[in-house]
Amino acid sequence: MIERVAGFKRSTKSFMGMAVIVIGVVAVGLYANLQGLSYKELIVGLGALGATIIIFGGERGIRFGLMLWVLTLALGYRTIEWTQNIRIHPSEILIWLLFVCIFAQRQLRSATRFSLPWWLWLLVPFWVLAWWPLIAGDAQWDKMLNEFRDFLLLVPLIIVCSVVLERQSYWRHLLLAFFVAST
Repeated sequence: MIERVAGFKRSTKSFMGMAVIVIGVVAVGLYANLQGLSYKELIVGLGALGATIIIFGGERGIRFGLMLWVLTLALGYRTIEWTQNIRIHPSEILIWLLFVCIFAQRQLRSATRFSLPWWLWLLVPFWVLAWWPLIAGDAQWDKMLNEFRDFLLLVPLIIVCSVVLERQSYWRHLLLAFFVAST
């Protein structure tokens, strides 16, 4: 009996994956034929495809996601407006998705020891002190959250990088992505 087809091991899981891909391609083709695709729909579709690869790709998906995160830095200041004072960069969404996926992977959680650097722990009292005007009621929450996000993003970034970059061979791919994003 044939065990492999086009390099893929024949199994129920691979058959279901191929069926989902074929149905998705047919659905997008029919939608594009009836209404046409706009730029926004194309970006949302590519984002959903990337998120699907990250979520269902396991450890490889998380490594791919970190390289994709580096490549999103090439977007510059293109952001998504949440409120008038809060604009979210796609890299922020991606790093939080990677952070959640790492904690959802039991194998990665058990193989890696998570710890935050000592200097990050020293910043916690200053974060609390910075939120004091919001407690007093004389500050706008969206402006304060906008300033707090810069420090808060250090936590998932440190954890994701420490998990993905355990092996020295992964650094090469990440450095190539940094080179592509910077040029």
